[in-house]
Amino acid sequence: MARTAIAATQITLAGITLNVAGGSAADVANGNYISTDNNGTSLFVLANNTGGSPYTVTFVTPGTSPGGYAVSDEVKTLAAGDIKLYGPFPLADFTKQLQIDTQNAAVKLSAFWI
Repeated sequence: MARTAIAATQITLAGITLNVAGGSAADVANGNYISTDNNGTSLFVLANNTGGSPYTVTFVTPGTSPGGYAVSDEVKTLAAGDIKLYGPFPLADFTKQLQIDTQNAAVKLSAFWI
């Protein structure tokens, strides 16, 4: 199955309104992604665990570093009720999309770019 897209909002000097309780429910079965096309130079991901248990959020990294070394996925644990902002994810390090996997749809995801 195809991953589910999450739209990214540009952060500007005028400011943006954050809805930390909102966001898109994580697609546990297929995973999510944020397009890196036309989204500035860096992405940030806001993860909100609305559930009563801790869940992991995995940022899937591209296979190897410029030196050819394997790069591990970045796995983060969100405690119940936690809201965390992750990044910056430099877009030059990701080809076409930043992929995100989660354990539970209680995790709500929002994306921002500069």
